[in-house]
Amino acid sequence: MTNLPPTAAALLEAIAFTWPANTRLVVGTPRARLVGFLMRLWDAPPAAVTLGRTVFVPDAAYFARLSPLEQAALLAHEAVHIEQWRQLGARRFVWRYLREYFRTRLEGIPTHHLQRGIDLEREAIAVENRVRLALNRQKSGEFLV
Repeated sequence: MTNLPPTAAALLEAIAFTWPANTRLVVGTPRARLVGFLMRLWDAPPAAVTLGRTVFVPDAAYFARLSPLEQAALLAHEAVHIEQWRQLGARRFVWRYLREYFRTRLEGIPTHHLQRGIDLEREAIAVENRVRLALNRQKSGEFLV
């Protein structure tokens, strides 16, 4: 099920970024807020959380305040996690994520920098940044080579 915001979806389509099939985006529902609350218990409040093929955005007002470009970048980041879940399976994804999360915490890295210490997050951040760059270039009329 594809239910992306139309403008963000159009931006992703314009740069040939494919949103994974059979996925759900759940924004601001009680379930999304619960997922956000549970994640906040052990870390900073998340912009979004991917569990399997579902992306939960706990704060609908926050998501609505993002520009379409930033929504598209966030969704690209979460699309990477969807693919990671598919490739690794739930058990391996969670084990790897938690192992790297706790290793990073033990190294004393502050909470707001933890993502940089988790390989799965670094991969998603790299794609997010490439999408943001491509969209900014497209917006400014630059050609991508």
